[in-house]
Formats: sequence, structure tokens, C-alpha cells
Amino acid sequence: MTVSPKRRRLLLLAGAASVLGALAVVGVRVGGRGWSGTATRSAAPAALTPLLQAESYQMVRIEPGAFGMGSPLDEPGRYPDEVQHDVRLTHAFFIGVTEVTAQLWQRVEGQLPPEHVSNDPRRAVTNVTWFAAVSFCNHLSVLENLVPAYTLAPRDARSGQPIGNVTLVPDASGYRLPTEAEWEYAARANGPGLYANDTVRVNAWGLYDMSGNLWEWVWDRPGAYPGSAIDPTGPDHGYFHVLRGGSWRSPAAQRRVAMRGWSHTFSVDDSVGLRIVRTAP
Repeated sequence: MTVSPKRRRLLLLAGAASVLGALAVVGVRVGGRGWSGTATRSAAPAALTPLLQAESYQMVRIEPGAFGMGSPLDEPGRYPDEVQHDVRLTHAFFIGVTEVTAQLWQRVEGQLPPEHVSNDPRRAVTNVTWFAAVSFCNHLSVLENLVPAYTLAPRDARSGQPIGNVTLVPDASGYRLPTEAEWEYAARANGPGLYANDTVRVNAWGLYDMSGNLWEWVWDRPGAYPGSAIDPTGPDHGYFHVLRGGSWRSPAAQRRVAMRGWSHTFSVDDSVGLRIVRTAP
């Protein structure tokens, strides 16, 4: 994995296998513990498509709203690119209660990523590149008869690498990665804390492991925040993409909900996975 050394994101390489918690969760109680305060915006269970039902993969609906993205100047462990600003999300979306499991990945792709290490299908899939993550979203969408969310770039005949950028299809009904703003909004769940889940694994909107467990790919490329924004999606070009949430081996500062990591489109690591979303109709 390639990470800017100047920013010291510490997405460390390691040869050891990931020690991940079991993630196949059925019937999660929405609005469970996780924040010391009470969330004022509720999340509701999603109406799941047949394949996700068969694989016991749960999603919840997140209603649109506004929040303060980034971190205050006095937040411990803060980085300069976490400039606090107002963001408004105008569309409801469904988001996975957990990271994508190895079982669901294998069902969709037919095989696990070559470097995935766990034999437990209930655990999160790891060693996923960003390009593999968006490809997975498209393949899942096709299997569920939904409009794919991405137009994938053609691949070079020799290297197999894509030529050009992946583009987001406006108003597509299919699965996709969350935007950076959607991820942070869901992780915060209207809570005031530094972390999505302080002493338990689930936040106030019923989402597991938003802080720790695995870094999660999001759609956005890294770049300076634009200031107050409506439905931001990040820069239009680039070969690096943002990672959120920290991992099982990250120090506390990197598990904060405002923390922004990034890595190359084709980097793999046993501390990186994904969580899927879908724009609500």
C-alpha cells in the first residue's frame, strides 16, 4: 500500500493475518448503544434485495440531513486537512450494517481476493483494491437487476489496468461506495464523540465497526474540503482514494470519525475492506 509519508497516515503493511470480528449480523436493533447522547435522526431497516437476504447482509436507511464535517481545532490527534465545515446531504441512502463479508464477496465474484487471509466466511473481506470494490458494487447491482452505479474504464490489454477514470452514474439504483460525506454522516449518527463507537462495536444508528476493524474505501479522491457543501463527491480526477474509519491495528487518533486516510486505486492491505450503500428511491 502506498501512502503519503509526509502525512504519516500509518496505513501499515503487515504480513500477519487480520484479527477481525465476526460480521454477519442479523436483526440488529436499530438505535442501539454507542453514543452517550441520544440520536435525533433515526435509521430504519432497509428492504433488502433477494441476494442480500440470502446472505444475511443487513442494511439500514439513513435519512438526509445536515452536519458538521471535519474536526475542531482542539480535537486530539487532528490533522490539518480535517477543516470543519457544514455539509448537507439531500438524498436518503441505505448503508451496510457491517463491512462486506467474505461470504457475500464470494457469492458475487465467485472467488475471494487472492490475498484475503481468513477462512471464516462471516468475517469482513480484506485485501480489496478500490477498483475491485467498485467492480464488486456493479456486479452485485447486475445480479439484483439494478442499474450499476459506475461506468468502469476500459482495461489495457497487457497490464489489465483501467485506462481513464471510473465515473459515477447519476441517479443509478445500484450499489456503490459511500461518499466521504455520507460515510462521516453515518458514522457520527448525530453523536458528539470522536469515535463512531466508543466502548461497543455499534453506533446509535445500528452500524458496526465504523471506528476500527478495517479501513473502508469511499468514493472520493483526496483533496481539500470545498467549504460548506451540498452532496460533495470530492475531486474529479486522480489515482488515489480516501479510506475512512481506521483499522484493528490503528492508534486511537486514526480511528476518529474525522480522520482521512488514502491509498492508491490498486493498493491492497489486510486492514482494508469496504461497506456498501445504495441511494434510496
